[in-house]
Amino acid sequence: MAVEIRRILYSADEFKVITNLYVNLVGPSMGLAEGTVMAVDVLEDDPLEVRVHIQAKDGRQIQHVFDKDNVVAAMTTFCSEMKIPLSKKSTKTAKKNSEGKFTFDMVIQSELNAA
Repeated sequence: MAVEIRRILYSADEFKVITNLYVNLVGPSMGLAEGTVMAVDVLEDDPLEVRVHIQAKDGRQIQHVFDKDNVVAAMTTFCSEMKIPLSKKSTKTAKKNSEGKFTFDMVIQSELNAA
C-alpha cells in the first residue's frame, strides 16, 4: 500500500487569518455573525479544538468553539480560497504540534497492484 502524506504548517497569526476567513465565508450559515476574529484559544492540541473570539460587525463580542471538523473545514476553505491544491479523497486532520505550529495533514492511501 502506498501512502502519500502532505502537511501544511501555519503560525498562530496565520491560523487566526484562517479562522477569520472561515467565520466570514461560512459562519453565517452556522448561525454566527460576520465580524473579525480577535483571538483564538486552543482547547485541545490533537485533535485540534479552538475557541474563537469574534468582534461582530454590530459590536457584539461572541465566542464560538470550533471542534476538529470545523477546524479542518476552516483549513480546507482557506486552501480553496488561496488556490492551494488539495485532494478530495484524502483524510484530513488538524492539530497543534510541539513547536506551537498549527498543522493540516492530508493522507491518501492507495492499493498497489502487482503486475
